Amino acid sequence: EKFPESFGEVWRKDCGHAHPENGESVLALSERIYAEVNRLAAMHRGECVAIFSHATPIRLLCALWQGYPPEELSKVTFCGNASVSVVDYEDDGSFTVHLCGYDGHQGELSTCFEKGSV
Repeated sequence: EKFPESFGEVWRKDCGHAHPENGESVLALSERIYAEVNRLAAMHRGECVAIFSHATPIRLLCALWQGYPPEELSKVTFCGNASVSVVDYEDDGSFTVHLCGYDGHQGELSTCFEKGSV
């Protein structure tokens, strides 16, 4: 209701280009998230690291892992609350995705939206 243009028009239809009023753009968020995950992967080589975040940063990572730029975020399925992603990062910066936004463990409690709806 308060921000119909930035939420209704951009967030729901073209999330990768969203820039909430007085907030961080999704593109800026993606740069920050990618840099931090790369930093953590380099800092913890050979270790298991758990990262907890909100849906949009997780979805941005899933986009990266699937080869999509943040501007094409609508091609990536929404990652629900309490979803699980598992990725192995290699020393050369490559990665192997095992799970991306998996929420099957939640059963009927899943909060996912259909692909392309958000």
